[in-house]
Amino acid sequence: MKVLVTGRGGQLASEFESINKENSNWTFVGISDLDITDKDAVKTYFENHWFDVVINCSAYTAVDKAEDEVDICNDVNHTGVKHLILSCAKHNIKLIHYSTDYVFDGNSELPYKETDPTNPIGVYGKTKRAGEKVIENSLVESIIIRTSWVYSAYGNNFVKTIIRLGNQLDSLGVVADQYGSPTYAKDLAYFTIGILKSENYTWLKGGEYFHFSNQGQCVHRGLGVAGFSEKTIVPESAVVKLDQDTPLDIACVIGCAVQTGVGSVFNSAKVEVGSTVLVTGLGGIGISIVQGARIAGAEKIIVSDPVAERREAALHFGATHTIDPLSDELVPRVMDETANIGVDYAFEAAGVAALVDDCINASRIGGSTIIVGVDATLATVPILPVMLATMGKKIIGSLLGDCHPQRDIPRFVNLWKSGKLDLNGMISHRIALDEINLGFENVRETRGIRTVVEVAST
Repeated sequence: MKVLVTGRGGQLASEFESINKENSNWTFVGISDLDITDKDAVKTYFENHWFDVVINCSAYTAVDKAEDEVDICNDVNHTGVKHLILSCAKHNIKLIHYSTDYVFDGNSELPYKETDPTNPIGVYGKTKRAGEKVIENSLVESIIIRTSWVYSAYGNNFVKTIIRLGNQLDSLGVVADQYGSPTYAKDLAYFTIGILKSENYTWLKGGEYFHFSNQGQCVHRGLGVAGFSEKTIVPESAVVKLDQDTPLDIACVIGCAVQTGVGSVFNSAKVEVGSTVLVTGLGGIGISIVQGARIAGAEKIIVSDPVAERREAALHFGATHTIDPLSDELVPRVMDETANIGVDYAFEAAGVAALVDDCINASRIGGSTIIVGVDATLATVPILPVMLATMGKKIIGSLLGDCHPQRDIPRFVNLWKSGKLDLNGMISHRIALDEINLGFENVRETRGIRTVVEVAST
C-alpha cells in the first residue's frame, strides 16, 4: 500500500513520519512539495505520482487568528480539501481527512457523538465543516476523523504555548469554562494506521466519521498526581517566590511536612517558651513538630513512635525524651516525665484516631491537643464533653499548620538559612522519577523521614 501524507512538519504528519521513517511506501510532503490550495499543482502532482491512500494532515489551526484571516483559513481547510477530492476521485485514491470538535457549538455537557448535529460558531469551525461537506458530497472512499486539542513533541500546540508563556510572564490568564479531551498525536497516528491495516474495514463513498481523542480526566496539583509532573498550572495565589539561592530539593521539603509540622507549633498551638510538648508519630510532619517546638523554646519535648530509627532521629532534631509505645504505655510515661501534671501541648501526628484520646489524657488541665495527622480509616474516638468543660482542655484541628504560604514559607527558609531549622537532615532518600514506587514503599515501610523525588534535571 502506497500512502501519501500531506502537512509534513506538522504534529500529526511528524508522528506518522517518525513511525514509518523506514517504510519506503510512505511519502511525506509539505507545502513546498505540494500546496493543496493550488488546484493546478495538486492536479499535476497526482498525474505524476501514484498512491493508494492520501492522509490529509494539512490544516489551518490558528483558531483565534482565523477570525482575521478568513480567506487563508478557508483556502486550506475547505478549498484545499476540494482539490484533493478531485484528484482522489480521478485516480481512485482513498482519503483520510482530519477534522475538529469545533464543528460543534460546544453547548453539550456530554461528549459529542458522530451522529450529533454540527453547528460551528467561528471561522475555523465553519471552514473545517465546509471541508467535511466536500467529502460527504463526493464519491471518494473516505474516512473523516474528528479530534480535539492535539499535542505532541512536534510543531505548535497548547501545551508548548502554556510552557512558553509561563516562562515569559509573571502570571498567566487561562479560561476556566472550556472543557475538552487533549489528544496525543502519536496515539491518533497509531489509530489511523490501525484502520489502514484492518482487513475487515469497509470504506464508504462520501466518508465515514470517527471521533477520536484520549480519555481520562484532568489531573490536579497538590494531592493529585500532577504533583509528580515536570510542570503544572497553579493559581497565582498558590505560588511563593523564593530567592535564587534556595535549592529546590530543600524547598520541596517545606511544601507539606514543614508547613504542617512547624506551622502547627507556631500558628495553631502557639507554643510558648518553657512549655512541655508531646508528639506522637515521627514521620516528616512529626519531626517538623519536634523542630518547631525546639525553635519555639519548649523545655521538654517527649516523642513516641514504634520505629526505633525515627525515635533516634527525633533526638537529633530536638526531642528530649523518647517513648517506645510497643513496650511502654504512653500516658503513664508522659505523666512520669511531667511530675503527674501532663504536657502543655500534645500533638497527634501519626494519623491514628486512638492516639487523640491518649493525647487528651496526657495533656495537663488547661492543656491543648492539636490534631495534625489524618486518620484515613475515618475511625472515631469517644470524647467526654464534661471533661473538656471541667478541666479546661482544648482540642485544636490544624490544616497545613494554619500557614499562610506567602508569609510562612519565606520565614521557614530564613530559619533554614540561619541554621535553626534542619531541612537537609530530614532528607533520608533521593530517587529519580522512574523510582517513584520505591518512594511509596519507603513510606509504607516507614523507612527514613522524607524521600525527595528528582522530577526533572536542574
